[in-house]
Amino acid sequence: MQGDWITAFIGPLVARDRRNWRDALDAVSSARPVVLLGFWGHTTILNSAALERLGITEGVPDPVGGWWGRDDDGRLDGRAYESAEEIGWDQILTIDPAMLSGEIRDIAARDA
Repeated sequence: MQGDWITAFIGPLVARDRRNWRDALDAVSSARPVVLLGFWGHTTILNSAALERLGITEGVPDPVGGWWGRDDDGRLDGRAYESAEEIGWDQILTIDPAMLSGEIRDIAARDA
């Protein structure tokens, strides 16, 4: 495992852009896994390192209730939709209870 996950939220303009995001993200970070999440859900975009780390291969079938984005040649383009987005979050995001409780405390103090 080389490096940590890079995660970020994206808006509709990025999600609706039909470019091959897998290739675009690979050009920026080929070694570190990158996951872009639609802030409203329903869209996740991954680079090749993320697909590999999660064990998602070219022959992966579309899951019930979701699908994998593919380019004109049938190659995964990095997009995951609906139930295909349920892709091993335990590998991507780890939750540290002490850090989480501190964050919640900070938010409560700020918003009180």
